[in-house]
Order: sequence, then structure tokens, then C-alpha cells
Amino acid sequence: MHGYKIKICGITNLNDMELVSSSGADYAGVLLNVSVSPRSVDEEKAKSLCSRAKIPVVVLLWEPTFKEIEIAYNRLKPYAFQLLSQEKPELVAEIKSKIPDVMIWKSIHLPSSGQSIDISDMRTRIETYVDKGADVILVDTVYKSGSGVQYGGTGRTSNWNTVTELFKNLDVPVFLAGGITPSNVKDAINQVNPYGIDVASGVEKEKGMKDPIKVRELIKIVRRIEEHG
Repeated sequence: MHGYKIKICGITNLNDMELVSSSGADYAGVLLNVSVSPRSVDEEKAKSLCSRAKIPVVVLLWEPTFKEIEIAYNRLKPYAFQLLSQEKPELVAEIKSKIPDVMIWKSIHLPSSGQSIDISDMRTRIETYVDKGADVILVDTVYKSGSGVQYGGTGRTSNWNTVTELFKNLDVPVFLAGGITPSNVKDAINQVNPYGIDVASGVEKEKGMKDPIKVRELIKIVRRIEEHG
């Protein structure tokens, strides 16, 4: 059993799903109808990817209604849904009460490293999601630029000291995302000691296309950390 969980996110094609499934990752992430992401796929492609996966699939959604979640669950049967935006905690409670078999991961977005946040306010927000039934919290990076706001998939790290403080003694698993690559994953794990890591752009050769060398290298590094520290 792996000590640190690895989720490779933004899978868009069957070759990459096969690569990730066979390389030792623990979870594969598929973005469903997420218009703000270049890694998003439609329902037909998502169904194909889910059916071919040999590891649990987390389907990522952006501000879905409960009805949309229910339809996606019935058609895709994913292991988990990951809520990416500012969804109300009550939606988490509704999903857990009506679809108890599916896990709920909630993304929390922190500013890029160098920008400050109100840790107390953010902690309260996170705990509200956990109280409503979120099974996993995933901390990612938000990046604001002249062209708009990008939530996740930014290739930028957040302040890992802040992450460590923010998630101290939280009662659910925490995944760290945001700018993780084979070159910094060891530092990320040593500094934050998360339950797992989530990687998208850090193992790509271009947006939406994984780089087999980077995928295997990152997984090899994480497994080596488990064995030797």
C-alpha cells in the first residue's frame, strides 16, 4: 500500500489513461464540462475514459447543480467527484445524503506563493466543507492576471508554509496540488507531508497531453521517498 497517494489529473485521452493506470498512480482525474479548462472533456469522452481506467477515477466539476452530479454519477460511476469552484457546503451535504457511495473531494484555492491570506477565515471555510461531509480537501493555486482568474492547472505553487499551517490537525486527508513537478515534488512532500499529491501541468508535454517520462519520473521519486525518506 502506497504511503503517499498520487493523483494525475487532466486526463483527456485513452493513451494517457493507460499510461497513468499502469505507471503506479493511485487516482486519475478527468475534468467534465469545465469550460474554464483546456483539459476538459465532454460526457462521451469522460465515459470512455472512466470505463478504460484501471485505477479509481475522480471526475472534476465546476459549479454543478445536484441534478448534474446525479446524471454524471449514473452515467460515469466515478470513484469520486471533485468540486472545483465556490460551491456551497450545502451541496456537499446533499450529495452525501443522496449518493452515499461516491466520495467528495473539495478544492480549496490559495494565492500563488508570495501572496497572503486570512488563515483563520480560510480554515473556518474548510472546516465547514468537512462538517458537511467532504471526504478529501485538495489545496490548489489560484492565479489572477490581466486576462482573468485561473483556478487550478496554473503550474504555480502556493505558499507551502501556509498550507502546512492551514491544514494542521484537519480530520480528513489533504492533497497538495499547484505547480508540482518531478523537480520539486520531493521538497513539497518533505515540507508539507500531505496525504497525497495532485499533478496536472507538471507532467505534461503540452496542455492536455501527458509526458510519459515525466509521469514515470514523478511517481518513481514519490515511491523512493516512501522507502528512504
